[in-house]
Amino acid sequence: MAVVSLVLMLLTTAFAANVAFSRPRSFSLFLLPAGLLYFGADTDSGTAGPVANLSAIWLLCLIVVSIFAIIRVGKAGVPLAAPEIGYLVFLGWCAIESFRAADSSFAVRAFLKLLYPFLSMYLARRTVGSPDSADRLIKWQFRMTTTVTVLIFTALAIPALFVVVNFVFWGAAAFFDHAVIIAMLALACWKVRGKLRYLVLALILSAICFKAVNRTTIVALALGVSIISVLAFRKIAVVLLPILYVGLLAILFTVPAFREKMFYNPNKVQTGVLQSASAVTSGQLNNDGRFAMWNEVLRRFFWPNPAVGSGLGATQAWFYSGAAEPILHTKLKIEHSEYVKLASDTGLIGVALFVVSILLALVDAIRAYRRSTEESARIFSLAAICALPMFLFIIALDNALLYVLPVAQFPLSFAAIASRLSVSNPVAASKVGRRAMPQRRWLRRRTAGERFAGGVHASACAPAIRPV
Repeated sequence: MAVVSLVLMLLTTAFAANVAFSRPRSFSLFLLPAGLLYFGADTDSGTAGPVANLSAIWLLCLIVVSIFAIIRVGKAGVPLAAPEIGYLVFLGWCAIESFRAADSSFAVRAFLKLLYPFLSMYLARRTVGSPDSADRLIKWQFRMTTTVTVLIFTALAIPALFVVVNFVFWGAAAFFDHAVIIAMLALACWKVRGKLRYLVLALILSAICFKAVNRTTIVALALGVSIISVLAFRKIAVVLLPILYVGLLAILFTVPAFREKMFYNPNKVQTGVLQSASAVTSGQLNNDGRFAMWNEVLRRFFWPNPAVGSGLGATQAWFYSGAAEPILHTKLKIEHSEYVKLASDTGLIGVALFVVSILLALVDAIRAYRRSTEESARIFSLAAICALPMFLFIIALDNALLYVLPVAQFPLSFAAIASRLSVSNPVAASKVGRRAMPQRRWLRRRTAGERFAGGVHASACAPAIRPV
């Protein structure tokens, strides 16, 4: 299987290079669906022997090919947008922090993973510029995600198959994070196009997270559904959302599989909830040792220098050196919180720059949703408005920036595509803009006055101030 995985990776890399060279403006149609490809075994356990780092090589290949595609595409007449500039500033700070790192190899490794979402966002804005290309991307993304979903459902029934699936595709927590992000794209398609098959796909992607009892993605899903309910149903959401929250709490507190995953003493918690909601304390939450791990990591790497941290890759170098195991009594090699990791590596400055870049993308998506006239633009803007807050929540409890291929690239790329599509038809966009933001009263009076006065000066100035 290791040899098969290696051969598939080489063939896929060759195909990606061919697309980047011959059809660079179609590269995002490959790049996003290919985010589910893994081509490696579990690098933490090292069970794959010589191909343990194959997934890292695959990411490096994609970065190189993406840079080549960017060179081939050029500026494409599209200037840098605010989210891209914000993310570049964040990357610049990370580059500075990499020079402060004690282990340069882990610094480079961390920087490349943080670089990839920018490359994907940059290419998406410049290559998905028409409704036709956006529709093709949606089609191929849904096909890829559906294929892996079927495989993961099968593996959940037959756990031995997970090893086989992971030789080609991402699985476990990485796929569940991916599933809820793509579920938002499916719900956006259902909202805009009204076709039942998109709602069915969203329900299937949601069901797999419940089947796997993945707490982080279930709560993130509730957040995304809340946002799209407010945008799509407005007044009905006032009734719909309380029902959603009550149902979610009922599942977490009453279904045995969820109680066992949520609490240290599930039977006691169930009895306490029936008697009084205040009977449940934070000490009863099953955090899998994360709270203790976060406290130790922050104590060692953040609090000595809160503003700038300890250097990019510092925490991962500590975990992989084995020094954390006797202290934390765990074999985990990641913090399971990107905020803790970024704060420890790049300080509060790095965390602030990263969050600002995400918020800029969210503002860009909201503006695109307001001015969009095409179906595809509304789909991607609605998906981005839901996915970006979900992403900010997921990285608080999971290492989604480690999963740059199946997770981190998608919310930013959705926002970039929405922004590009919403202004691809300048005439339609300007009409929407005039309806949403009417002219100032003083400007209307001035135009009317000039028209009434007549003359050469008025006739020459009127076209300059009349909206187009």
